[in-house]
Amino acid sequence: MFGRRHYFSAFLESGEGIATNILTDRLARLEQEDIIRKTLDPEDRRRRVYSLTDRGLDVLPVLLELIVWGASHDPHTPVTPEFLRRVREERDDVIRSYRSYVSSPANRSSR
Repeated sequence: MFGRRHYFSAFLESGEGIATNILTDRLARLEQEDIIRKTLDPEDRRRRVYSLTDRGLDVLPVLLELIVWGASHDPHTPVTPEFLRRVREERDDVIRSYRSYVSSPANRSSR
């Protein structure tokens, strides 16, 4: 959700070291559960673009709370103090802003 990855190759290269078959299975499950959708890339019809559905975006508040919790208990949590401040003090605005960005047609096609 936060890595702004939208292509299979980007997920593979993200550093988690996930095997191709495991990634394929997980993406298929997320699609089956209506968490993500897979569409043709308008710029290269051979590629597929993965994006969050509304149902997938609904988990954002939970993930934000986990980030705050993690930062409270682990000083190595990779988030900026400004991001933590915004989540703590302007949580609804952060959620609204992120949902708006992800839902924007311009951002959908430029992934």
